[in-house]
Amino acid sequence: MTTTSRTLFAATALWGALALSLLSTGCDEFGQTGCNIVEECSYEGERGCSNGVRYECVENSDGCLEKEESLCKFGCEGSYCSFAGDDDDPYSEDDDPTPGGPPGKTGCNDNSHCAYDGEKWCSGDLRYECYRGADGCLDVYSQKCANGCGSGGKCLDKPADKPPTGPSCYDESQCDYVGEKWCSGKNRYVCIEGSDGCLDAKGEVCSGNCSSGECVAIQKPDLTVGSWECASCSGTKSAGHETEDWKIYVKNVGTAAASGVVIQVRLLKKNQAGKACGGTGPYDFISLYKMTLSGDCATLAPGQGCTHSKGSIDLPANLSLGEYKIQVKVDPDDKIDELNDGDNFSCSSKWLTIDAPDLVITSASCSSCVGELDTGEKTGSWTIYVDNVNSAPVVDPNYELAMGIRLVPDSEAYAACNTTQPYSYYNVGDYLTGLDLSQGVDSKTFSYMKVPNIASGWYYWLVKIDSTGAINETNESNNSACMQDPVWID
Repeated sequence: MTTTSRTLFAATALWGALALSLLSTGCDEFGQTGCNIVEECSYEGERGCSNGVRYECVENSDGCLEKEESLCKFGCEGSYCSFAGDDDDPYSEDDDPTPGGPPGKTGCNDNSHCAYDGEKWCSGDLRYECYRGADGCLDVYSQKCANGCGSGGKCLDKPADKPPTGPSCYDESQCDYVGEKWCSGKNRYVCIEGSDGCLDAKGEVCSGNCSSGECVAIQKPDLTVGSWECASCSGTKSAGHETEDWKIYVKNVGTAAASGVVIQVRLLKKNQAGKACGGTGPYDFISLYKMTLSGDCATLAPGQGCTHSKGSIDLPANLSLGEYKIQVKVDPDDKIDELNDGDNFSCSSKWLTIDAPDLVITSASCSSCVGELDTGEKTGSWTIYVDNVNSAPVVDPNYELAMGIRLVPDSEAYAACNTTQPYSYYNVGDYLTGLDLSQGVDSKTFSYMKVPNIASGWYYWLVKIDSTGAINETNESNNSACMQDPVWID
């Protein structure tokens, strides 16, 4: 650090000169007439120390004496600021502690005691920092530290560390102090001191919310389908097939509890499965089962999981043929406000193929049912053989298939027995068969049929399996068989 050299006058000589000046000018104060001595200066060039502050008496522009005060970095002894490890007079002409010469430009009156731009130090709870002022001279910035001043001239836990006000820091960070925090949406910012000594803003994106400059977890549930399983939910099945032994595990991975949790089992056609299981857009589905969890599963605390069991779920009897995937979804109607609605479902890894049986009558015979019969007369016994010629099973091996017995007028016989065209007939009856086709062909025996009261004429007996249309089949046109010989009804 340098000081402007000043000529020091001996105290006795100065007092004599001042006394002579007062006598010659008629002034009753130091300096020119009218000076009000408030600085308590005895003479120009007077120096001294008071509580770590060095002062020097100078003549101002009005010709009056005043004190120029400077805070000493390392304390004040006698009339000079002390320097650490330097016992020399810091203001002597041959001792300049400032590296590289005097601070600032020529004409700078250095009252700051700054050694260089950016120098920092502490004095008690005060921190000081040197910067280059607008006039090109060094100036000192001071601040009282709320938690004390520490190493390197920095406030400890600096909650109110104002940045240097000199032009060397171009403040585009909008920081007011080191440690300042704020939020912008989900972004959190904190002010730090950069390597250049200037304030800078460091940001991060909060995974939850941002509040008062801190990332905070959002208090919401997050429901997921951890796993699920069932028997006979893949491979080839028929419409109306029963899926069995369901176990669905639901877990809340969020930060708040969830109640009234609903689960739904859905069937997805092949052209919808990609969107549904990939979460890429709206999709159509067939609902198989929907249930609100209860009992131990009624409320799911954060981190809690629960298994819901279901004995069986039926596939719709009118389900169209094709490939499907099964999807299990929790909170399907989005009734619960969650952290993440994108993890609410789980899809089967394997395809479920819906096929259908193909029922045919392989043979039919009866006694006393041809020739001539009267209305109201009973025939002899009947035996009818039925087979499923497709790989897809009938829904239930013991499904109550209906067998229709019909009398077709001779004029309608060709259409009824040889084409798929509609035809007219007299219905003798539809009878449940109790056929078991799980092992192949099965037969049904009737003890007799009673001839209905119909007009006289030639008729053909026609037998039709699944006469009520309850079973979805791959081919509905081959369900009938006609007796080879006609019967006269009188």
